[in-house]
Amino acid sequence: MHGGGAPLKFGAGPGHCSVRDSRYSLVRGGKGWELYGMEKDIGQKQDIAAKHPEIVKKMSVAYDEWWRKVRPNLVNEDSFKTAPKTNPFKEAYKRQFGGDM
Repeated sequence: MHGGGAPLKFGAGPGHCSVRDSRYSLVRGGKGWELYGMEKDIGQKQDIAAKHPEIVKKMSVAYDEWWRKVRPNLVNEDSFKTAPKTNPFKEAYKRQFGGDM
């Protein structure tokens, strides 16, 4: 659900994202990029990003390229600017039944 601000590239703000291939999972969280080997660490407990910076680079570049291609096709990017302050269905519910849902 949209939080009311302009959408950010996933991983550019407080949110998280991940990129996967058949061998690795690259996850972006509060500490930046973390890399996990899916063959030996399916539970993603052992961050191996420091040991494999070339894989982190390759996968993060692929993510940035994907985002560059997808971004122009996203719709309703500015809908938060014209959206009603309150959900009209919730307002109708309040009028009909009183109180919150």
